Amino acid sequence: ASPKMYDALLKKAKSKKNPDALQAELITTLGERNDKAAFPLVRDYLSASDSDLRRAAIAAAGKLGGESAVNPIIQAINTGDEKVVQTGKNTLLSIPGDQLIAEAATALPQASSPAKIALMEILASRYAVAQKEAIFAQTSSPDAGVRVAAGKALAALASENDAHRIAQLLSKAAEKEEIEALQQSLFASVSALPQARQTQEVAAQTGASAKPERYYNVLAMIGGQPALDIVLTAFKSDNAPVRAAAFDALTRWRDAAAIATLFGIAASDPAGTFFNKALTACLSKIAASGHTPEQKLILLRNALSIAKTPEQKRYILKEIGRTGAFVGLPVADSYLDDKDETVRQAAVQAVRAIALAHPEYYGKIVADIIRKAIAVNKDPEAEYQKQAFVKRLEAFPPDDGFVPMFNGRDLTGWKGLVENPIARSKMSPKQLTDKQRKADEIMRRDWHVENGLLVFDGPGYDNLCSEKMYGDFEMYVDWRIAPEGDAGIYLRGTPQVQIWDTSRTNVGAQVGSGGLYNNRKHPSKPLLVADNPISEWNSFFIKMTGEKVTVYLNGQLVTDNVTLENYWDRALPIFEKDAIELQAHGTRVEYRDVYIREIPRPDPYQVSNAEKAEGFAPLFNGIDMSGWVGNLRDYYARDGQIVCDPNKGGHGNIYTDREYSNFIMRFEFQLTPAANNGLGIRTPLEGDAAYAGMELQILDNDADVYKNLQIYQYHGSVYGVIPA
Repeated sequence: ASPKMYDALLKKAKSKKNPDALQAELITTLGERNDKAAFPLVRDYLSASDSDLRRAAIAAAGKLGGESAVNPIIQAINTGDEKVVQTGKNTLLSIPGDQLIAEAATALPQASSPAKIALMEILASRYAVAQKEAIFAQTSSPDAGVRVAAGKALAALASENDAHRIAQLLSKAAEKEEIEALQQSLFASVSALPQARQTQEVAAQTGASAKPERYYNVLAMIGGQPALDIVLTAFKSDNAPVRAAAFDALTRWRDAAAIATLFGIAASDPAGTFFNKALTACLSKIAASGHTPEQKLILLRNALSIAKTPEQKRYILKEIGRTGAFVGLPVADSYLDDKDETVRQAAVQAVRAIALAHPEYYGKIVADIIRKAIAVNKDPEAEYQKQAFVKRLEAFPPDDGFVPMFNGRDLTGWKGLVENPIARSKMSPKQLTDKQRKADEIMRRDWHVENGLLVFDGPGYDNLCSEKMYGDFEMYVDWRIAPEGDAGIYLRGTPQVQIWDTSRTNVGAQVGSGGLYNNRKHPSKPLLVADNPISEWNSFFIKMTGEKVTVYLNGQLVTDNVTLENYWDRALPIFEKDAIELQAHGTRVEYRDVYIREIPRPDPYQVSNAEKAEGFAPLFNGIDMSGWVGNLRDYYARDGQIVCDPNKGGHGNIYTDREYSNFIMRFEFQLTPAANNGLGIRTPLEGDAAYAGMELQILDNDADVYKNLQIYQYHGSVYGVIPA
């Protein structure tokens, strides 16, 4: 890097005897050294007849000349040599400034076809909206490649005002690649609009066109149900080309809205021409969707029920493994005996993916599935995988874990409903036996097992009751109802986690399933509507500890730690133990995959003998909020603690249900950073505890937000009265 070296290189480069290859190397070196004084020499070779030499000159000119090299390079690429054109385009795009846009637009009309394509790509890359008309002019070029490039460039430059113009070009286009480019541009022109407006704009163009099938792919790019309805209507056409174009659009659909449609196409005609492509597209969209694992599992099971080839089954089982959903284990287990070896091995790997990643899944059923997977595993890493399986089995907790409540064959473990828990408790043994006999007769009339499903299909309102009584538990259950359906899951003999047709208006519903419908004081409605369409499967995960219930519907939280009220006597707390009931309400309902894990209930907290001798008694039993009143929604018992979680809206106070005068109270607490709490004493149930009674300050007073406290506000003070 010295003047002497520059002089030597320049002298050599000026020689007329250099071979083209050597000259190209010399020019490249001058460019890499950034010897700007060499630009005039380099510029002379922009018209060299040798392709490599011209490309070297173009690249060097861009580095040495900056904007002054723009016009000479544009002239240099006005050739049919595609390598030269590509080098020129890349070099021009590396030059900053606005001169490139103006020069490219000026040169575009008279340029060679390859140069036109490059210049339009440059204008699109620089988002040269002001030069949009120059691009539109090239859409009528006799050269198909130029027309395609113009269509692609418009995707970067077009706006809503250009939609009609692009639609006209789309209707007239002749080449497949040109049609696809204009479809992209038409979508781009409306993409800044809300989705509903996008659909309206393109639907209007579709209706006005003599070739509506060209717009279906644009609707696929927009996505959503309204656009899907338009394309699905076209798919039902008797016109074969229109139907084929509509199907092609459905396989390209941008979002999950087309999953059910593609599945329906495949399921309705398993021997038809669309089956394989429909199922493949359906599966790819399930995998790419933002659905919860539980929802994906439902969709994958649907697909598995119609899959025909080992390849399809292997793919689905792999995706089931990726969901990590508990019910995916028994689903994969059912394919460990498949007649095709490759399908069996895919099932093994699905079991491995789920079981090893989820220590919360355990129990005899899980252990049996794992042992079966070990036995049939033929993977090259089978021995290594076996060790991982064995280690997982050894880590199982001692309790029974998840067990099936329904065996898929008969009604073992279930009985008919005899009135309600309070009424049953007042019956004599003989009365209960007689009523149970009659209830079982009704049960056997209306409830039956059908293709592995637990089905109610009768005129009555008789529930199916578990023979076993349950306290705290978590359970999985899938359900499916008919139109106008109404059902639910009774917990400890008490209604209920609601299931129903969300479109029903005769009962004032119009809310989703999963809420505690019969609550009056505590929330009864779900947090959101997560139901699948009627006649499709849904999945509940229900957890009940103490009086609190949490429900996930299709993987979405719909009831969050809400107290279940005692419907049979609202003055009483919920029963400690009772049956789980599957409700029937006069319409057909189906259940499957009913699994339950009983949660061991801890013994109530007891004070030590020494404390007892001093007269101490527990104010909190460590299990539930018995003995407390007030905001028992935001305050709840968890893991032996009273918790107030601000992420769940925690606010307000709770109070002992007894009053105290002189006392000694001992307790432990834990604060989050900057927390501000307190213990109110001698406070009435209304008013501010700090003033109507006395507040013992519990505060993270080291937090920056509290740096200007009064002396009576520090932790341990009687707020406003006695400084700590």
